[in-house]
Amino acid sequence: MSPLSLGIEEIDKKYEVLEKMGEGGMGAIYKVRHRLLEEVRVVKTIRAQLREEQDHQARFLREAKVATQLRHPGIAQTYDFGIDDEGSAYIVMEFIDGTDLAELMASGRRPDQAEALDIADQTLEILAYLHGERFVHRDISPDNIMLVRSEDGRLRVKLIDLGIAKPLEASQQFTRTGMFVGKLRYASPEQLGSGESKTVEAQSDLYAFGLVLYELLTGRFPIQGDSEAAILAGHLLHPPRSFDETDPDAQVPEAVRTTVLRALEKSPVSRWASAQEFRQALAAAASGVRPAAARRPAPAVTPPPGRSPRPTRAAGKTVLAGRPAAARRWPRPSARQLGIGAAAALLVAAGLAVWQSGVLVRPEADGRADAVPPLPGPRGGPPPPEGAGLAELDFGAYHALVIGNNRYEKLPRLESAVADAEEMASLLERRYGFQVTLLTDATRHQIITALTEITEGLSARDNLLLFYAGHGWLDEQNQSGYWQPIDADPFNTANWISTRHEISAVLGRTPARQVLVVADSCYAGSLAEIGAAAPEPIRPGPEHLAQVRELLSRRARLALTSGGLSPVLDQGGGRHSIFSKALLEVLGGNARVAEVSRLFGEIESRMSRAAARYGIDQEPNLAPIAQAGDEGGEFFFVPAAPSA
Repeated sequence: MSPLSLGIEEIDKKYEVLEKMGEGGMGAIYKVRHRLLEEVRVVKTIRAQLREEQDHQARFLREAKVATQLRHPGIAQTYDFGIDDEGSAYIVMEFIDGTDLAELMASGRRPDQAEALDIADQTLEILAYLHGERFVHRDISPDNIMLVRSEDGRLRVKLIDLGIAKPLEASQQFTRTGMFVGKLRYASPEQLGSGESKTVEAQSDLYAFGLVLYELLTGRFPIQGDSEAAILAGHLLHPPRSFDETDPDAQVPEAVRTTVLRALEKSPVSRWASAQEFRQALAAAASGVRPAAARRPAPAVTPPPGRSPRPTRAAGKTVLAGRPAAARRWPRPSARQLGIGAAAALLVAAGLAVWQSGVLVRPEADGRADAVPPLPGPRGGPPPPEGAGLAELDFGAYHALVIGNNRYEKLPRLESAVADAEEMASLLERRYGFQVTLLTDATRHQIITALTEITEGLSARDNLLLFYAGHGWLDEQNQSGYWQPIDADPFNTANWISTRHEISAVLGRTPARQVLVVADSCYAGSLAEIGAAAPEPIRPGPEHLAQVRELLSRRARLALTSGGLSPVLDQGGGRHSIFSKALLEVLGGNARVAEVSRLFGEIESRMSRAAARYGIDQEPNLAPIAQAGDEGGEFFFVPAAPSA
């Protein structure tokens, strides 16, 4: 009798156990020899934990049956399978005497580019066969792609571990705290629950292989960071690392880069339609033919008139990879086309939904200077009719708390938020005479302390502007938004700042007459009253002065947000985000007393042009702050030396 026994009667009768090849949380893999045929095979066992999971067992048996019927020289054959009386499952597979890609790359013997493209061609041909048989692997990773030498010396690909056990493992994918325990590194967004459809289909395999191919070509993984939080964020939220960063010598042709990046689209419908299409595009790209542009899916939700529709899921502020000198457009589906499922609860406690793939692009160089244009002096000439008499009005004193966070301790770093805040603080102080408090890379304690001290010192003749650029979040259960300071922990909401229960509440209590929150973060529109209309700009004409006086008598509690209830870009405006760049340009070019609703129109127009240029979907929003006591007032910007 063999010194090793699996404890599964059917296996122990037929096979002699030679060695244990590996072991994980769900089971183990053994090298065995068939007692009669003398063939060496592999047995994968799945622990007896799921006897009550009848649906998962049925799916396992169904898929294992299909797998035994697959016949392809590039697929490790499945010989047998079963579930014993104790609930333990097993799969008997072909033993491949070779080296997997994970071992090869770990040894430093990474294939050269020609070999990598040959491996890709073979793997995609195998996947095309699998998908044609209506079978999805679901576990494409370097350790499941084996390389063997044929008699002619060529590397041959063998795909192993068809993911048959995934139906059984499905109910065990997450711990009680939502921790994903599968192969997170090569999981597609839809495997993590992202997207309207939670079905894992062929495009999931293409995404996973896109990750493998990127790594083969550059020797670097396309997601920045090694922590589970960083990898999850990379899959769901951020674009892959720029090839200009991971391949600075441009060894990988541009056409091949574009082909690989299309496989890494967050939305399955934006990836290659099939493995065969991916294979053909890669072959053409390798020979110098540029691949076709990614398909742009039709919107899943038709927005109502006005602003963006109410979202169903949450996101952090989008981070873009460093922009190369000649960057390419990388279109992404909008937030209205993507969702986030329970799997993404990895990064939060208490059932909060988290990062969602949003509108992600690599912005093109637009030929415009990164810096905000110099501020013009007061315009000369006669004042416009609506300006008459404004000098006699008391607009009060102006205060601002300006916050910009880049260097997060446990969340992905941002690139433009601090520059946005610093430029905003300088502009408000120089151009409009604000008394400014600037916080960069601030903790929760610093933000709450500064906000409390400023608001408690205000009077009824004061105006307050609160600017925030940084990560944002949304609790999908009650549509409550959060700002995330640099000490925010994705696993614990203790340091998060609730826009509804903290920001809105503080602003509602302050005696300041007029308050404007300018927020450049994902889902910042959760601060605003849902469905509330933005103020209408004051009509020009003889009644202009009376209208201004009337608005000054009412409390204003307004929120100007960079994307309403949608994810937003961290860059796209040079050293600024596209929202902050538009805001700074409009405020910097203003030379007269102007209400925020009038300036908003120009900000919206500039952002619309930028969004069209980059092929993205991002709309700013202006509306009253929810539950803060807005009375229909306005927030006025009064230049230090305004035109009348």
